[in-house]
Amino acid sequence: SFQGQYLNPQLKVVFPSVYKEMYTYLKTRSKYDRILQLPQYQYVGWEFYDWTFLRPGNGYSGIGFYPFGMDQQFLQRDSDRWGDASDYFGHELKYALDNESVSIMTQLIEKYKISLIIVDETKIDPQSKHDYTKDHVIVKKLGYKQVWKKEFITIYANDNLETDKRIYDPDSISKINIDVQR
Repeated sequence: SFQGQYLNPQLKVVFPSVYKEMYTYLKTRSKYDRILQLPQYQYVGWEFYDWTFLRPGNGYSGIGFYPFGMDQQFLQRDSDRWGDASDYFGHELKYALDNESVSIMTQLIEKYKISLIIVDETKIDPQSKHDYTKDHVIVKKLGYKQVWKKEFITIYANDNLETDKRIYDPDSISKINIDVQR
C-alpha cells in the first residue's frame, strides 16, 4: 500500500498541477483573507471537478479539497455544519447567486469580509452545463480585480475590503435557547 499498489491504478485521481501553483500564490496573501469559490452548486457541499483533459475518466467528487492547501479561511458549505444557527451563509449565497443580485452579493461580501474570490472552471454540476462567464462578470461587478490566473483558475481580490481575524467578536457571550430540531 505504501508503494501506491493498494487500489487499482485506474482509480487514482491525477490532480492538475495548477492547484499547487495556486496554493503557492495564496501563501503570498494575508492569512486573514477570506476566500469564496465560484461556481457554487450543491446545497450539501458535495463537489465535482472534471479533469478529463489530463486523462480519460479523471476528476474528483467529494466534500472538497481546497482548504487543505491554504492558510486562509475558506467559506464553503462543508464548513458551516448545516445547523439552524450556522448555515445562513449558504442560504444567503444561494439566494444571491440564483437572483444574480450584485446588491445582495455586496452585502454578503461586507458581512463575511470576503477578500478573495476564486473562479474554478473545472468545477461542474453533473446535472447541467454552467456558464462560467456569469461568475467572472458578477465578480467584476462587485469591484474585484483579477490578481492571478493560470489555465482554468482565476483569483480576484478586493483589497479595499478591511479584513481582520474576526468575523464576529462579541464583548460577552450569553447563552441562548434555540430549537436544534429540524
